[in-house]
Order: sequence, then structure tokens, then C-alpha cells
Amino acid sequence: MEATTRPRWMLWVGVAVVAHCVLGISRIPHAVIGKRWREVAEFQDEGGVAWRLRVANLEGVDVIEELRRTTPPDAVIVTRGAFKGVLEYAPRLLWPRLCCSETLTPADEIRRHDRPIAPVILVSEGGLLRLEQR
Repeated sequence: MEATTRPRWMLWVGVAVVAHCVLGISRIPHAVIGKRWREVAEFQDEGGVAWRLRVANLEGVDVIEELRRTTPPDAVIVTRGAFKGVLEYAPRLLWPRLCCSETLTPADEIRRHDRPIAPVILVSEGGLLRLEQR
């Protein structure tokens, strides 16, 4: 049996790819990796909602946690207030619940998109969240 030989250019391409990978990895600042590990540990310690709002410098952890505890996952949560700020994060933090603006939800409606509507309204005022009875 005859041994196959590769062309010389293939060897150089392989060496160049390996050198490129080694140089790329060596340029990653090790502080970035440590910082990311600390962020993951903080996320696990605090919980997703508290960590996300703290990093964004927003209030309302207790309100979001209460809604998550007291509403079923298929509920629609009616919202009121400026969307910028903490209310901007509410749909992601309350998922799989659906957030819907009060202007789009008539007061006498009890179901929306074949989901039950929560008996409270999530209100955002000046960066703070609160709950009102619907």
C-alpha cells in the first residue's frame, strides 16, 4: 500500500489556521471571562428578575415577582403607563404571560386571545411599578 502525501500548500493552510486560532484566543482579555463568571453567579444568587432590573438600574422587582406568583402562565396582564423604563422589561420578565395595553383591552372583557385576563393592572409611573385592581 502506498502512503498518500498531501500537497505542501495544505500543510501551510493548516498551520495558518491553527496559528490564527491560537492568536485569537490569546487576545481575549482574561478579565472578561472572570467578569462573565461573576455575572452568572450573581444571576443565580439573585434570580433572573432581580438581577435584570438591578443591572438596568430599575425598580419593581417585588411587583414583577408578585405577578409571577399570583397569575397563571397563560394570563393576560393589562398594562398602563410609559413603555420606556421598567415596563419595557415586563413582557420578557413575565413570559409566558401576555402583556397588553389598557387602551387595547376593554374594561368589561374577561378573556383576550383565548387567555384569562388578570384581575390587576400593571401601572408604570416615573420608573416605579405598582398594581391596581382592574
